[in-house]
Amino acid sequence: MEIQQLRYVLAAAEHRSFTNAATAVHVTQPTLSHAVAKLESELRLELFHRSARGVTPTPAGDIVVEHARRVVAELDDLVTSVSSVHGITAGHLRIVSSHSFTSPIGHVMAAFRRRYPDIKMTVLHPRSNAAVYTLVATGECELAFARIDRAPSGVHTVELGAESLAVLLPPGTDPHPNQAHLTPAQVCALPLILPSAGNPTRVALDQFFTTHGAHLSAVIENDDYDSTLELARCGVGACLTTLTAPRVPRGTRVKAIYPPHETKIGLVYQHGKLDPAAAAFLRLTLAEFNGH
Repeated sequence: MEIQQLRYVLAAAEHRSFTNAATAVHVTQPTLSHAVAKLESELRLELFHRSARGVTPTPAGDIVVEHARRVVAELDDLVTSVSSVHGITAGHLRIVSSHSFTSPIGHVMAAFRRRYPDIKMTVLHPRSNAAVYTLVATGECELAFARIDRAPSGVHTVELGAESLAVLLPPGTDPHPNQAHLTPAQVCALPLILPSAGNPTRVALDQFFTTHGAHLSAVIENDDYDSTLELARCGVGACLTTLTAPRVPRGTRVKAIYPPHETKIGLVYQHGKLDPAAAAFLRLTLAEFNGH
């Protein structure tokens, strides 16, 4: 039995899907499925009911999940205690970030590297905020930069600012070049590349536009933000982004949407679970964002 197997079991139990669980812990679905199956073989127990709709823990699986949570928590406490002995002159800091934070996190990481050059850092960029939260909740990452409006219970959040919804227009396709912003109805009239129906981001977007009497319709559904930007650059369609998005393809134009739609952004972590390196990174982040 390996600790990683237990982390995979916890992710599968939370997401009720091997595919979504694999995305959350940043491995492939076959890797996670094989690890869970191997654990089931070792324990001689079926941990999950499998169906076309996903997976659910069996009664035996519920027992294993309960114990796995305690084991993982104890191991994380051990790692924290050992790290405290070493102080912040050595260690490995694992950070997870949504796409919106690429630029701000770069400034913080540069400042952190100058102060603590011997700390190794790993940054993960999963495709959804749900995956961001899971990586923190399961202890895979100590800190996250993400949207915090819908953060689940069990994690601590600190607000750093807000993102404003905007539309990114392909080169030469602005239908209202003399307007500083577009209305929801004008955005919905564009050929749009959107997250797939049912994606939490898409659900939130649909709610916003419906509130303002408009209805989103996609010419292409795509859950990968980076490839969506490339499709927009090639002229396939417009897409939704934020006014502060750090990666804007050459030739495209970003316009505000009015009335505005703001989402809180901030830090996500487990309260009381930060080792010295993560705690130092937290303090530095707060100082950088507060201008100190």
